[in-house]
Amino acid sequence: MNITTHHDTSKIFDFFPEGLVCLDLETTGLSPLLNRIVEIAGIKITPSGVEKFSTLINPAILMDPRNIAIHHISNEMVKDAPSLKEMLPKFMEFTQGLPLVAHNAQFDLGFIVYGLHSLGLPFTHNEVYCTVKLSRLVFKEFAHYRLGYLAEKLNIELKNAHRAEDDAQVCLEVLRLSLLKATKKEIAESMIFHLDDFQKIEDFELKDHLKLIQVKIDSQEIMRIRYLGGSKKNEFRPIRPLSLLPLPQGNVLYAHCLESNLYKIYNLNKISECALATEEDLKKYKKEEDL
Repeated sequence: MNITTHHDTSKIFDFFPEGLVCLDLETTGLSPLLNRIVEIAGIKITPSGVEKFSTLINPAILMDPRNIAIHHISNEMVKDAPSLKEMLPKFMEFTQGLPLVAHNAQFDLGFIVYGLHSLGLPFTHNEVYCTVKLSRLVFKEFAHYRLGYLAEKLNIELKNAHRAEDDAQVCLEVLRLSLLKATKKEIAESMIFHLDDFQKIEDFELKDHLKLIQVKIDSQEIMRIRYLGGSKKNEFRPIRPLSLLPLPQGNVLYAHCLESNLYKIYNLNKISECALATEEDLKKYKKEEDL
């Protein structure tokens, strides 16, 4: 292990008396509804002690070099690894129904949720907490809340970023240090959902009229969506799509809205039409990117 941590977990049990599991994933991309898991790790803290779970996963596809450059898990490394079908049930058994904690938990747990759905596995009642959300509440003075930045600001040594076990350990330490300052209200606000909140979602598949989103996520290119909500209801708006996520209220698109320059979540059920960006869009927003 390439991380220096403190071993005082007493504060964790003040708020989570039965314990918890900090987890992290490495994946083939940013969209749980499109991409696949290549590594799972979890660190379980209970009154009985500490247990770890860590495995590579064969995604059954070739990974893009852009993703390999982030986590340094090569196609060669995963070619003989077990499948998600084999390992996800073992990981869920490892969690024992305990609270799950992840950094940017909507992302990691989105992959878990889609994996449970696609494999026909039960949605358990685990509470899910996000250390991005908690650290924003507790460390308001910080400029941003990426895991590497938090490790630096909180003096957590991290030598192997973007590998699941190391990042899970840093997440655990961020949680521990956050709990030293957090109120019960702030901890409650950092819980984002229960896993079984997703039982009511019947369809995780992308509908035909939304398939352009998948293409543009892969290429990171500007496109347009007609959205049945917001201040420009039923009008086309230019966006840069970033990720497709399952949430308890339904599947959503996370995207950069180019008109407002804000990052927004769009309910897929409210996107009535997708279209290519206009020449005007491409000229305008390419010019802004170059500034």
